[in-house]
Amino acid sequence: VPRANLQVIRNALKDVCLAGRVNERELLDVTKALSALPNADTTKFVVSVRDVQQPTYRALYTWDSPYEITKVCGVGPRRLDPDSVQTYLKYDCGGKRFTPAGAKYFDVMVDAVVRIRPRN
Repeated sequence: VPRANLQVIRNALKDVCLAGRVNERELLDVTKALSALPNADTTKFVVSVRDVQQPTYRALYTWDSPYEITKVCGVGPRRLDPDSVQTYLKYDCGGKRFTPAGAKYFDVMVDAVVRIRPRN
């Protein structure tokens, strides 16, 4: 059973993924979506970010089971699966940054992912 991480995700969105005045509107929209979810305080969330160096917000997902990662809001596929993930990240609240989680699949310590970019 994944551990709930609502406050960690809120901190990551506010301090890193959607930091600054330019992102205020989108941060408000995502915060509203989080608040509208039943049982948000007992839910595990995963944020999809653009890349490790610039962890810009792409989408927010709920993790209902290792194979049920479903989009709440944002840009990206309706569901995430391990085959679509390039890197798994955990959020360091003290350092206000994402670091590699050392995982090769969705794990309890994973707070964010970088998806594999399709080749054009």
